[in-house]
Amino acid sequence: MKLVISGIVFLACLFNGTKEGSARLLDRNCGISTIDDIEAHIHDGKITTIRENPWMVKISTKNGLSISFVCSGILITTRLVLTAAHCIFFNDTYLHLGDYLIVDPEPDCTSGKCIPKAYNYRADMKFTHRNYKGRLSKFDIGMYRMEKEVTYSEYVRPICLLVDDQILEAKKFNITGWGKTKQEQPVNRTLQTGTVYPLNSSFCDAKYSTYTDRSQICVGSNSIGSCEGDSGGPLSSMMPYENTNRTFLYGLVSFGSDKCSKESGLSVLTNVTHYMKWIENVIKASEIQYAGNGGFWHKIAEVAL
Repeated sequence: MKLVISGIVFLACLFNGTKEGSARLLDRNCGISTIDDIEAHIHDGKITTIRENPWMVKISTKNGLSISFVCSGILITTRLVLTAAHCIFFNDTYLHLGDYLIVDPEPDCTSGKCIPKAYNYRADMKFTHRNYKGRLSKFDIGMYRMEKEVTYSEYVRPICLLVDDQILEAKKFNITGWGKTKQEQPVNRTLQTGTVYPLNSSFCDAKYSTYTDRSQICVGSNSIGSCEGDSGGPLSSMMPYENTNRTFLYGLVSFGSDKCSKESGLSVLTNVTHYMKWIENVIKASEIQYAGNGGFWHKIAEVAL
């Protein structure tokens, strides 16, 4: 996650309001995190903790004998991980959950039932939007299904998604990932988070010589931006819902500047609220049983906008 300096134009009305209780949560156990007083709650591109972001997923691929981290993802159900379409790979893919700052490898047995603190599962199904054409394009959304379900805990929990076409008002967001902090540095092994703000899409259009629409979100900050390794990670905001503060997902990191520097500035994200019907279709498709020979299955999910 890079540091950036740029002018900010706020769009306070980017999202419409919603009446509490009028929308349905995809998973009612979502969006609740634990802040550890010992491990500080950090903003503006500094270290955060996995218990503050238990929905974060490291996506890695296997090339020969080596496994390398390539993207970020977000847990949305006990078995499904949402990410960018350009983070969907045909080669062996592994999804790592709850493995940041987990020093003790033993499971958590405090509830009377021993629950793993971390998971490392192979992806057995992969989905991309059928209209995705490549980097710097729209429809940059994809999904992985893990070979097994995970059990929720303070280390592993889904982020909130509102279905029923309801969206929350938000004036600022958090962007979170393991990406580079400077262009010359390797992908960061420490989870980073920071605050970004919605911008008029014309800023991103001018920066990247493209045209963004309502299916994308342009964001920036005077100190934060996405960089290599942050792809597929969440744009989120904490909101009250049913008397509880929960973290909701608004976007997925799609693309930004190739230069992880203070001058690079702006990031474009996939607007997740625009693709809720697609997400619901993929969830239904993922429920089928694949009777293969242990190989990966890649499906272009039916589009429903």
